Amino acid sequence: MDSKFKSDIQQLLQYTNTTQIDKALDLIATYAENIPSDKLDCLRLAQLSLELGGMSYSVKILKKLSDKEPEDLKLKYHLATAYLFCNDYENAKQIFELNKGKFDSNAGALNTVASCYSGLGEFDEAERLFRKALELNPTLGIAAHGLSKCRKFEKDDYPLLEQLEKAKPNAKDNDSLIKLNKAIAKIYNDLKEYDKAWEAAKEANDLFNSLSPFPGLDIPAKRLEVVEKYKEKFNTSTSEEEHLLIVGMPRSGTTLTEQIISSHPSYQQSGESPSLEFSIQYGLHNSIFENSINASVEQLNKAAEGYSFYYSQLGAAKGKRIINKVPANYMNIGFFKQMFSKGKVIFLQRDYRDVTASIFFEHFSSPQSFTNKVDDIIATYKFALSAIEKWKQVFADDIYILKYEDLVNDKEQCLHNISEFLGIKKDDILGNENNKSAVNTPSLWQVRQGVYKTSKSRYLRYSALKDLPELNES
Repeated sequence: MDSKFKSDIQQLLQYTNTTQIDKALDLIATYAENIPSDKLDCLRLAQLSLELGGMSYSVKILKKLSDKEPEDLKLKYHLATAYLFCNDYENAKQIFELNKGKFDSNAGALNTVASCYSGLGEFDEAERLFRKALELNPTLGIAAHGLSKCRKFEKDDYPLLEQLEKAKPNAKDNDSLIKLNKAIAKIYNDLKEYDKAWEAAKEANDLFNSLSPFPGLDIPAKRLEVVEKYKEKFNTSTSEEEHLLIVGMPRSGTTLTEQIISSHPSYQQSGESPSLEFSIQYGLHNSIFENSINASVEQLNKAAEGYSFYYSQLGAAKGKRIINKVPANYMNIGFFKQMFSKGKVIFLQRDYRDVTASIFFEHFSSPQSFTNKVDDIIATYKFALSAIEKWKQVFADDIYILKYEDLVNDKEQCLHNISEFLGIKKDDILGNENNKSAVNTPSLWQVRQGVYKTSKSRYLRYSALKDLPELNES
């Protein structure tokens, strides 16, 4: 490591520690154009760039390094992984295709390749690769979980269940054991063995809860007190962009709604990403959303610029309305509306009992501690409803409550209502089943199957949930 690079790395870390992401990325950008001579320095810089949200710089650095050392398979793998961070599944797939078979001795690498194919909806190839990864490492929970998402399983798949059950006692760590159990639960659900499915999911959730218990809702409730300040006065950026926020509880139909709306030519699907967290640090040098109430127009313009930059790295075309689909962003509507005063918010609402059942069985890539116990899920559901009602007191005209059951029962009427709310033509919405964009959420298989009604009243399958009362959600 030469002295200048060493000094720049120290400066970079200082910027990072003080949430000055814009300055950190400006420094990285210079090295993306002229990469360090030392390979390890390049790899370190590429990793830092990923961690800071500069995915495109990571791709540039790794591509130049890979071009210098074209025989280095690890570099190709790192480059493909960086493409995946950019939601560029096609370029990642191209690397995997050009090096087909070369990753077959590494279970972890095979899992990454399989995840790329599943994200693209190529589930047969994904399943083949997930199974191959499990042959190499039967306890690789992440591969088992990925495999369970590839399709609906049938009676012929009992040998797979036996294989996963046998792997559990040898699981290398708690994370693998949790994912193995969630995969087992998914397959038992497909086979309609609901008691066994619940038992497997509960085993996973109990373990997770023992490691990361739910801290309650006092802190989120305290954060929401800022809504009262938005009723008075706040600054907004000068941006004219009409971006869209889709929020609600996990498993309430957010991915389905994103897929439907992003089939319209004006909208860009972008999945789940920490873009709001990136933007507040980029523009305000702050990581606390409630502090944005005091932000200046200049700071908010900078934050909006950061938002656009972040999504440009994910393939968002200039002029497109970006769909930000992070369910928990119902907490951060104020900051979003300060950046984009013309932006819109859709809040997904679904029968709390079905939401509870669906969340209980899901394993989330970003673990959320409220998802492991029925009472905690229900409490969080009620909190989310109260939160959106608070925000509606400030931004009533720009928040639309979409009920999942209405979308399932009368899709055409819902599309009409959504189109009016967004100011677009209903006939230009092609529908989720015609959307071929990559998906990287737990619903990656379901959303490609069209709108179906079998998930309604799902909670009735489980003895622990079937006696839950109706909730007055008005």
